[in-house]
Amino acid sequence: MVLDHCDAVCLSPPGDRTMQLLAERVGFRLVLPAGHTEAASDPVCFFLIDFRADDEEKRQLLLRLRSSPAPALRFAPVIVVVGSCPAEEVMRYIHLGFDDVIALPASAANLSARFEAQLNCERTYYETATYFGPDRRRAPRDELPNANRPAGRVIEHHFIRDPLSGIRLVRPPPAPFKAIPGLAETMHHLAHN
Repeated sequence: MVLDHCDAVCLSPPGDRTMQLLAERVGFRLVLPAGHTEAASDPVCFFLIDFRADDEEKRQLLLRLRSSPAPALRFAPVIVVVGSCPAEEVMRYIHLGFDDVIALPASAANLSARFEAQLNCERTYYETATYFGPDRRRAPRDELPNANRPAGRVIEHHFIRDPLSGIRLVRPPPAPFKAIPGLAETMHHLAHN
């Protein structure tokens, strides 16, 4: 089992331990309540979010993680766990940039499989001027009309979440475009001669 090499930070409504109990049940090495973000970055830390938690808290946690300079936090798997939830709500979580949305009830084996799917394979996050996270194009186009058409430059970040060694960038993002001296003049000359 690979989850016993990973930590979990859980965001739940006040006084509720559902996420912590779920994380313990599937075998995470260390389970912490929200607020311990800085302690949980080695090697891979999952962030499990109870859909009943405050919407602003969910948004702020995701923003803090995705804007962190530490790759272990910036590329951490952030998963929302839902109960009875309408499809529109699931689409909203995808649009916000969560890595997965898991519906309960689910067996420990199914939960483990969903969590483990976040590990040991190449993943891609997309960065635009207003977004950083997994590909939102997995949502139907008509349900997220503007999320699928990023404006401006899109940078791809390819990485692997390895439970033994942490987050590993597979291919660095491309360097900013730099004009080659004299290229414009050469192209103009070739086009007109």
